[in-house]
Order: sequence, then structure tokens, then C-alpha cells
Amino acid sequence: TKPSWTILLVDEASEERAVYRRYLQHDPVAEYRLWEAERGSHALILCQPRQPDCIVLNYRLPDFDGLAWLAHLQAQAGALAPPVILLIDVDSEALAGMAMQQGAQDYLVKAHLSHETFCRAVHHAIEQATLRRTLETHRQQVQEREAQVRQVEAALHHEMAERQRAEEECRRLEQAAQQAAHFARLG
Repeated sequence: TKPSWTILLVDEASEERAVYRRYLQHDPVAEYRLWEAERGSHALILCQPRQPDCIVLNYRLPDFDGLAWLAHLQAQAGALAPPVILLIDVDSEALAGMAMQQGAQDYLVKAHLSHETFCRAVHHAIEQATLRRTLETHRQQVQEREAQVRQVEAALHHEMAERQRAEEECRRLEQAAQQAAHFARLG
């Protein structure tokens, strides 16, 4: 069975969104539920109740540029924000580098876009995000188990200290009994 992923397409141009929609509809690997937004502010609202599996974001939006939008998403969703593929008009290593530093999973140059490159980027972004979430879940489980181990160790140390005190008390009482018996024999 094919996986089913939710993709948020964010682009002011409806004809551009139609192209992306067509690419995803013809993807043999997965099925998609598509959300669409023309403005960055609307896209941020769509991400609040339930996050999509991946966001395809045009760098130039009427109310945001891609870097500012990424900053807002990071502030809103934190470390587990959905992966973002940034679509840029020109091949700019500087812009791509800044986008990746700001949290984009990938970037694609619109002039070089094809069905194959688009779908591959979406698959890769979702796979990476899934691995990141799995890693974070495991990390949290390890931290919880470490905390449990520390609690058990603390309880054991406490129990050992109590046992040592009880043994010392028993030795003291034995010595007192021996001394009392010794004095009873003497006296």
C-alpha cells in the first residue's frame, strides 16, 4: 500500500500550484492530501491545528519572503516543524545556504523543476523528517529511562544507607548486650 501524506502548497500563483498538484497526482510512490495557500500568513494558520507532512513554499510571497516565513514557522512549531522545500526563481547558492540555515529541508530552482525532481524532493524531505522525529522520540525515551535509572539508583543508595545504619545499630546493640552480659558475670 502507498503511504498517504499531507502536503501544503504555498504559492501566490494558482497556475504554479496547479503544476505542483499535477506532479503529486501522478506520483506512483504515494498518495497526497493537498492543502493550498496563496499567502504565507494563511499557510502559518493552516500549520497550527495539525502540521502537514511537508510544505512546498515559494520564496516570494505577497506577505513574506521565504526566510522570514521559515523563521515564523520555527518560532511556531519549534524543533519538530514539518520539512519545507523552498522554491526559488534563480539558482543562488547564497540564498539556498541561508534557507538551509533557517530550517529549509531542501530548495528547488523553478527553472529546473520536473516531475521527478519535485517528487524526489518531497519524498526525501518526508523521509528525513520521519527519521528526525523517530530519533527525537528515541532520545526522549532514553532520557526518561535514564531518569528512571537515576531514581532507582537513588532508592538503592538510600536503602543501602538504611541497611548500613541498621547493621551498625545491630552491632551496637550486640556490643551493649555483650557488655551487659560481661558485667552481669562480674557482678
